[in-house]
Amino acid sequence: MLTAKKVERAKKPGRYRCGLVKGLLLQVTDTGARSWVLRYELRGRERWMGLGSASEFSLKEARERARQARQLLADRIDPLAGKRTAEQAQRLQDARRLSFAQAAQQYFDQHEKRWRNVGHREEFLRSLRDYHSRSSARRTWRRSIRRTFCGLLKASGKPNLSLLIAPEPASSR
Repeated sequence: MLTAKKVERAKKPGRYRCGLVKGLLLQVTDTGARSWVLRYELRGRERWMGLGSASEFSLKEARERARQARQLLADRIDPLAGKRTAEQAQRLQDARRLSFAQAAQQYFDQHEKRWRNVGHREEFLRSLRDYHSRSSARRTWRRSIRRTFCGLLKASGKPNLSLLIAPEPASSR
């Protein structure tokens, strides 16, 4: 059975059983990195779930995380699938927070190199700005384009929105 001192002293590469929680192992790699893993079987399939680094999580914390995963397994719920579903839900929620201007700016930033002609780049931004500024077309445009852009982009950082938000001065003819 592992103790806190044994965890600290574990240097030899291999896997060390916890003893108190079924399937909880301390994994020591060839480089000396130590991490917690949980081995379990669900529906006849063996799975390994990482629980974190041994330097970040104590033996007590690793046992608690393993117990939580085991509770899910008792209900026939795969903890790895739940983890992935939560990550996908968070990504979707982040994408829904994007405004049209942010989505368009991110799309432009990611595809800017495709437009070799400076005039084409400016025309693309101008067309987005013009469409966005028209209040009657704004809702329809926003709905259709936002679906397209949000599907393509990941929410990240605070892009420079000045190109899309600032209206162009009216040209006198």
